[in-house]
Amino acid sequence: MAELPLDRHVVLRSSDLDETKGCVARELATSRLEFASNDRHLDARIHAVRLPWVTPMYIAYGGDITTVSDDDRPFFFVQVPVSGRVDIRTDRQEFASTATHPSVGSPTGLFTMRWRSDSAAMVFRIDRIALESELVDLTDIPVGEPLRFEIRMDVASRRIASWVNVAMFFASELNEPEGIVHNPLIAAEMERIIMRGLLLSQPHTYTANLAEGLPQEAPYHVSAAIAIMEHVPERPLTVGSLARRVGVSTRLLQESFREYLGVSPMQYLRHLRLRRVREDLVAAQQRDGVTVAALAHRWGFTHLGRFAQDYRSRYGESPSQTLRAQPGEPEPAPEPDDHDRRGS
Repeated sequence: MAELPLDRHVVLRSSDLDETKGCVARELATSRLEFASNDRHLDARIHAVRLPWVTPMYIAYGGDITTVSDDDRPFFFVQVPVSGRVDIRTDRQEFASTATHPSVGSPTGLFTMRWRSDSAAMVFRIDRIALESELVDLTDIPVGEPLRFEIRMDVASRRIASWVNVAMFFASELNEPEGIVHNPLIAAEMERIIMRGLLLSQPHTYTANLAEGLPQEAPYHVSAAIAIMEHVPERPLTVGSLARRVGVSTRLLQESFREYLGVSPMQYLRHLRLRRVREDLVAAQQRDGVTVAALAHRWGFTHLGRFAQDYRSRYGESPSQTLRAQPGEPEPAPEPDDHDRRGS
């Protein structure tokens, strides 16, 4: 028998309907799973590698099954059939999802799927908060209207085909025990590539904003300064120290950032730090003892009141709301901060 995707990471192998219901409800927030015909055969498989933001999964039921996803899910999911087809029905449309026409499920709205006995798919579950954070960083605007993707993908588009290839490669490498993607630093970058790639390839409610915000190709000193900030954003960097390290004047670095990115170097650094804090808040949601203040200090924010204001302005919620902190954790009080000059 040929090897199955992610076969080193078996989460479920079952012919029991109730056991399968429970597992699929946990992994994909389904509210209903039932036989779709009198043929009550079931040979369910779920393989998954659970990562902080993107969880690749292999799903097959080995029977004629209907699933209905919850109306409000904490994730997006991309489904790429690898055999057979999956018939999809939403409040907007119906279509047959195949290897050439994968599908994207957004967090809201019922998502009904009919799986045949020969249907199998790779599913990429993407954390809602993490994907919206990437959108904010790409567009520099808070997410007001809910992010919703066009449901039907088409691999005839080179961008979509490329995204599918990258996502499938990532899943394949995660199945290799000594693959470099098991390094958390590399895995995190791959997750970000998958999230940003989806935002830049599949149409959604903010596609026009992304098109407007795409920068021209930046000169070397801008790219080099960005690389330094990405590597050590928690350090007390200044425009002057960055300019010296990339070999240009402070004025040229300031002007180049504004020309190519529309922000100053210190604004870019502040946005980067906010993103790192948000990523840590999302990752820490299920751990006890993690505080907003500790994570803010970790990434170079010394004025917590200003940090809280900037965070809410950028992401449309408080840091404590992202953390889903226990009731009673106070928000930092606003305080004056010459943060642009200090770099925090």
